[in-house]
Amino acid sequence: MHGAARSRTGDGRKDDRRDQTHGQSCCLQSLGLRRDFWLSGLQDQDDRTGDGALSNPPQTVSTITAAAQQWSNDIEPVGRHPRVNGANLSSQGGGIVSAIRFESGADVKKGELLVELMAADDVAKLDALKATAELARINAERDKKLLGSPSISQQTLDNDAWTLKNDEALVAQQQAMVGYKSISAPFDGRLGIRQVDLGQYIAPGTPIVALQQLDRSMSISTCRSRRLPT
Repeated sequence: MHGAARSRTGDGRKDDRRDQTHGQSCCLQSLGLRRDFWLSGLQDQDDRTGDGALSNPPQTVSTITAAAQQWSNDIEPVGRHPRVNGANLSSQGGGIVSAIRFESGADVKKGELLVELMAADDVAKLDALKATAELARINAERDKKLLGSPSISQQTLDNDAWTLKNDEALVAQQQAMVGYKSISAPFDGRLGIRQVDLGQYIAPGTPIVALQQLDRSMSISTCRSRRLPT
């Protein structure tokens, strides 16, 4: 009995050692697999790094020698160069266009006649005022010669002088109205496109044509005050 029990006890210990040995073998195999997987990952990372390095070629670097230079005080602002003289010509008086004496885009001289308006009525009124002024002048001279006679007094001479000046002022006013019927170039330049037609009625201030002086211009630019020399 004792011998049989001792034999079974020995067999049990052998089985325990076999199980322990088998477990240790499985752990070693698992560790080996993990090591192989880790080494394989490192190899893949090295391969990818090597491919990336090959795909990024060396960059070209430029160099320049540093040297001392004189600082410039010049300022380069942005500006424009409009003409010194430029205007849209118009008439101060209204009327019907009776004559157009220019072509679009033509070069003209100062004082050259460009457009005429019908002025027959204004000219007739001017002639009448001139006649009235001439009569006032004749009366003033005759009364001046008769000064001292019982029929002519100093007050009469004063009235004659006032009447003559008033009539002459009316003549000058009407002369200006007649002048408004003729539009001339105020300076040398080049005309733009004509904006009126023959026979058209134009009101005072209606644009007729643009005129630009080409031989003279001015520079207009803006610059921050902090960039200006002190």
